Amino acid sequence: MPFQIQEGWTEKVLITDVTRMQGKRVCVAGLDREGNGIRPVLQYGTVMSDHLYKHGKLLIAPRNVVEFCCTGKIERPPHTEDHVCDFALARLEKALTEEQMERFLSKSCFDSVDDIFGEKLTEGKYLKPGTGKRSIGTIRARISSVDLSSQRIGFYDATGTFYPSRKVTDLSFHAFAEDWSRSPQKDAAQEKLNRMLRDANQVFLRLGLTRPWAKAKGEPECCWLQITGVYSFPDYLDGRNFADFGEPGQAGSRQPIKEQPSKGPAVSEGFISEPKESFSLETIRKTYPRAYRPWSDREDSSLAEDFHSGITIDELARRFGRQPSAIRCRLATLGLQ
Repeated sequence: MPFQIQEGWTEKVLITDVTRMQGKRVCVAGLDREGNGIRPVLQYGTVMSDHLYKHGKLLIAPRNVVEFCCTGKIERPPHTEDHVCDFALARLEKALTEEQMERFLSKSCFDSVDDIFGEKLTEGKYLKPGTGKRSIGTIRARISSVDLSSQRIGFYDATGTFYPSRKVTDLSFHAFAEDWSRSPQKDAAQEKLNRMLRDANQVFLRLGLTRPWAKAKGEPECCWLQITGVYSFPDYLDGRNFADFGEPGQAGSRQPIKEQPSKGPAVSEGFISEPKESFSLETIRKTYPRAYRPWSDREDSSLAEDFHSGITIDELARRFGRQPSAIRCRLATLGLQ
């Protein structure tokens, strides 16, 4: 299904997957309030590691709940989770604690690897393009082995099905492995990690399917299974993420963006239980009469003038009858923010 432009909306996404691709390219994925997978993508181009930062500070990282402004969806099975977003307008809502993250991952679990994708993987390794219902999901896993040198993990899902030596693309795991490679006692450090993951109270793996590619010339393209997130409780990373190991090109930029104050339910319940906002046009226009209507030249001129005079986003939203996210989007379009 080609890209379909829709009336703009916002999605609050719990970041669960930040994965390494070639060069500085990365892939980001997460969960909405109901535990459904969402993969923020760009309409044009590829998400790069620089997109994870805002004003030099880390924004998009595991456990962060980030609000994205979305303009459309792309569905090409099994990749049905792609949401076209403007990363420049992303903002932090809150960061979950280890306990909250454990609870939410537990609620979003599938019973088996095949249940995630809605179809049985061929040889436990891949799906053909155009098949399957999903391309990302969570399982509760029992770890068999961890090899930091090859960055692979063998595991059992909850049904007892064994998946030997699957590739890990989790950026935090990669950073941990690169840090381990500089250790003078690598064997002891790797054995310690193996024991920790095997003995953990719970281990959740985020699993994903690659975009279609062929392993060799002349072979058919397939969507290959990979491990896109590794979560243990207790946390094998001890609260760290990829940036804490010195992500290349972001030296001195490890300080997280300050969390927004929590509103409504307590943070421990907020993202998990708060009801999803209704984004029906009729409901929105009761509060914002001009929501999703085209901007006129006169409105653009007035918006620029009011913004330069120091009027707040909330007040601009009231004056122009549009949502705060729409005001921020328009200011960015006009090059004012």
